Amino acid sequence: MSLLLATVALTWPTVRYLTTHVVDRQDPLLNTWIMAWEAHQLLRAPLRLFDANIFFPYENTLAFSETLLGITVLVLPLRWAGISALGTYNVAFLLSFFLTAVGAYLLATFLSHSRQAGLLAALAYAFHPYRFGHLSQLQLLATGWLPLTLLYLDRCLREQPPRARNAVLLAVFFALQALSSFYSALFTATACLAYAVGWWGLTRARPSWRTLAQLGGAAALVTVAVAPVAWPYVEVNRTLGASWSLETNERFSASLQAYLYAPPETPLWGPLTARFAYTYGPCCPPDTLFPGLTLVTLSALALKGERDRRKWLYALLLLVGFTLSLGPTLHLQAGTPTGIPLPYRWLFRYAPGFQSAARPGALGAVGHTRVECAGRVGHSQAPPPRLAGHTCRAGGIRGHSGAPCGGPAAVGHSGLAGCPTTHAHRRAAFGRGVARRAHPARPAKAGVGGQPPAGIPIFQHMALAPFP
Repeated sequence: MSLLLATVALTWPTVRYLTTHVVDRQDPLLNTWIMAWEAHQLLRAPLRLFDANIFFPYENTLAFSETLLGITVLVLPLRWAGISALGTYNVAFLLSFFLTAVGAYLLATFLSHSRQAGLLAALAYAFHPYRFGHLSQLQLLATGWLPLTLLYLDRCLREQPPRARNAVLLAVFFALQALSSFYSALFTATACLAYAVGWWGLTRARPSWRTLAQLGGAAALVTVAVAPVAWPYVEVNRTLGASWSLETNERFSASLQAYLYAPPETPLWGPLTARFAYTYGPCCPPDTLFPGLTLVTLSALALKGERDRRKWLYALLLLVGFTLSLGPTLHLQAGTPTGIPLPYRWLFRYAPGFQSAARPGALGAVGHTRVECAGRVGHSQAPPPRLAGHTCRAGGIRGHSGAPCGGPAAVGHSGLAGCPTTHAHRRAAFGRGVARRAHPARPAKAGVGGQPPAGIPIFQHMALAPFP
C-alpha cells in the first residue's frame, strides 16, 4: 500500500487527470497510439500486428518505434473494456512506477531479509532523478521486470538442485522486460551476463550441468517469445537501413558531467549542481544522473559491513552500467569527447542489437539505484498545481470513439491529433506546485517521439491510414 501511495503522490496530478492530460505532447502521444493499435490489432489480425496504419505502403511500420508489448499486456483488458486510449496510457504510466517499485522491493527484501531495506530500495529505484527526467518515455520507465529477472537468476545460480520453476520465471520476467523496450532487452542481457559471470568468478564454483541446462532452457524460452517481435526490426533495418550511427551514440552518451547534474527542480541539489547543467540540443532533455549523497553513503556502508558476498555482484553491475553509460568515447564534459575509446564501442560494432540503441546514457540505470530522498519528501508534500487551459478528449486516435481534439493529425504521424498537454505533471513530481498553462494545440511533427531518424526515404512518401 505504501508503494501505491508513493506512486500516486509522486506522480500527482496524473490520477486526477487520467483521461484528459499527458505529461508531454510528443512521446506520450506516440506511445498512446502504439498501445491502442496493439489492443486493436491483437483482437483482429494478430499476425499483421506490425503492419500499422502509418507510412502506407511500407510494411512492418510498427517497428519504426518501440512496441511496448511488455507494458501493453498489462492494460489490454482496460482498453478492450472501453477505457479511452489516453486513460489506458496513463494507467500504464502509473504502473511503470508502481511495478518498478514492487520489483525492487521484492529483490532487496530477498537479498537483505529486511522489509525496511526493501522499501528504501524500492523508493530509490522507482523514483530516482533519472526517471523524472524522462517522464515522457514510457519505455525507459517500465523497468519493473529487471529486478525480478535478477532475483530468479540468483535463485537459478544458487539453489541446488536447480528448480525448473526458477528457470521458467527467469524467462518470463526477462521476456516481459525485453518486450517492454529493446533498450531494456540489451540492458537486461548485459546485467544478467555480468551477474552470472561475476557469480561464478566470486564463488569459484564450476556450474553443474543441470544449472547450465536450465539457464539454456530459459534462454530458449526468451528467444521463442522475443524473436517474432524482433524479426520485423531486423527486416526494417535490412530494407531501410534504419539503425543508429556511432555518432548518434556519441552524442547521447553520458559524460562525467551528467553524474554531477541533478534535476534543477530538486530543492537541495538542483541549485547546488546548476553549474553542471548542459543540453543535448532542442530535441532532448539532458540526463540527470546525480545519485545524491544519502544512498551513496548507505551503499558504501552496506559494502563495508554486509557479509553476503553477493554485494560485490551488485557493485559489479554498478561498474558495468556506469562504464557502458559513458558510450563509445569518454566525455568529461557533455559534447566534448576526449578520444579515449571505451568498451561500448566494441559492443556497438560486434554485439547484435546495440545498433538499435541511440542513448547509452540510459545504461546508467542498470548498475545502481539512486534517488534524492530529501527531494522526494518535498515532492510528496507539495500541493497539486491547478491545470489551466485546454483538455484533450480521449478520442484523439482516428477510428476510436470521441472526436479528436485540435486540428487534423499531421500526415505520417502516429494517428493522433495535436492534443494539448501540460508540463504540470513534471513540475508536480518535483514538488514545485507551480501551475503552467497548457500549450495551445499544434500538429505533431513527423520524426519525433522515437520515430525513425530523418533521412529514411519513407518520409518522402508518408500516408496515414485509418483503423479498419
